[in-house]
Amino acid sequence: WPFVRFLGVQEPASVIFSMLNLASHLYGFSDLHQKLPKDYSQLWIVRLCPLKLDYYSGTLLVGYMLVLQFVRITGPSARLWHLFYSVIILLLYTVHIGYLSLVHFDYGYNMAANVVAGGICTGVWTIWCFKNFRERHYVWKCFVSVVCTSLFILLELLDFPPLLWTFDAHSLWHMSTILLPLLWYRFLLDDALFGRAKTRKSI
Repeated sequence: WPFVRFLGVQEPASVIFSMLNLASHLYGFSDLHQKLPKDYSQLWIVRLCPLKLDYYSGTLLVGYMLVLQFVRITGPSARLWHLFYSVIILLLYTVHIGYLSLVHFDYGYNMAANVVAGGICTGVWTIWCFKNFRERHYVWKCFVSVVCTSLFILLELLDFPPLLWTFDAHSLWHMSTILLPLLWYRFLLDDALFGRAKTRKSI
């Protein structure tokens, strides 16, 4: 589709909304880092914050979420399993990106792979949220974050001429997800503090 260029940028709306997405992640991570106690050992779960720039990094984000999910659900005592699972996800990601880069860049295949992985991630988080809702009332933040992300991904599956030669489905996807990271990081903070308080009670 034809786009209006702005300062040489092919898709200015996508770039602007992506930068706002990045700002949202940076703010959320900074807030999380400041509010968690400095001696809190669980922070290693969320230390790495991948930058969601475009297709490859979008897939990296999905892979990272699968790893984060596995680490969170299995707990800090299963570090060997964490490593094993992370290596598997990394290998799958490497093969996926290698195929797209060296063999054939297939947009449909890339989208399908991300939708399947994202669907698995959403399904597992949803089950976890429902199982833990009574004890952890804050899990609604996790549920809303992952479900809205899955719903908004439908924008990526659409294809229509850019409105005003600027706003296409891809840019609207980036716009729709600007605020979701803030809710996600609030969930991470609440969950970390809850886990810390529960650990102290058991001592």
